Amino acid sequence: MGIEIRWEAACERGRVREKNEDSWGVKSLGDGAGFLLAVADGMGGHPGGEVASRAAVQACIEGIEELAADEPAVEILAELFRLAQDGLRREAEERPSLTQMGTTLTLLLLRDDGAWVGHIGDTRLFWIRDRSLALITEDHSAAWEQVRAGKMSVDEAERDPMGSLLTRHLGPRNPCNPDLLERPLSLRAGDRLLLCSDGLGKVLSMAEVREAAGSRPLREARDLLVRRALEGGGPDNITVVVVEVISPPDVSGGVALERFPHAIGPGD
Repeated sequence: MGIEIRWEAACERGRVREKNEDSWGVKSLGDGAGFLLAVADGMGGHPGGEVASRAAVQACIEGIEELAADEPAVEILAELFRLAQDGLRREAEERPSLTQMGTTLTLLLLRDDGAWVGHIGDTRLFWIRDRSLALITEDHSAAWEQVRAGKMSVDEAERDPMGSLLTRHLGPRNPCNPDLLERPLSLRAGDRLLLCSDGLGKVLSMAEVREAAGSRPLREARDLLVRRALEGGGPDNITVVVVEVISPPDVSGGVALERFPHAIGPGD
């Protein structure tokens, strides 16, 4: 049967931004071989944020077809980030005014050897199972440096002004140094995964994400997530890609949800 998922996506400008600098993409690898899902958020305050996010996602969605399917997943993800950066470089060569553009990028690669994650910036991936939720990615921001050092909680980082100051992102001239999960997620049928930009991730609490994206029908979950972010002020562009796992990869040795440090359980 292969890997089977259902997914719904939405991308909204929000209530404050004049334009939408988010991009997303979903690519089927064909015949149950898997899927590539991507979310990117162009950097506000820099020219060409919408160009950067679109170029990064397009390069990954198109590039996955050119890569050997039997290569290790971590190597494929690393190559996709390099292709995304090449896409930004080409755009900057054609339009020199965009040499300072940048974007975040979060990738989820589902294939028969597991669910693999690559990430740079502050777009996010959540994993939901029943009443438990884990944040799989960690923001590359000045505030989250304090979280990693044990000097600030996640909730404090969400409210800190330094949360919007990225310490890593994808750009034409930046070092391409994403976080690549070295082991796959140990998914089960019924699990849900949420890729989102910070217009949702930094507006809703983890408990609110779990409540909205959990057991309700997938399209209803998508719409509720967007509505809650707008009700929270819609301070930034809002992108959500909600995935429900129907037939998961058959993998041993993956990472369990409860192993991630930023998680909430049924009683939280």
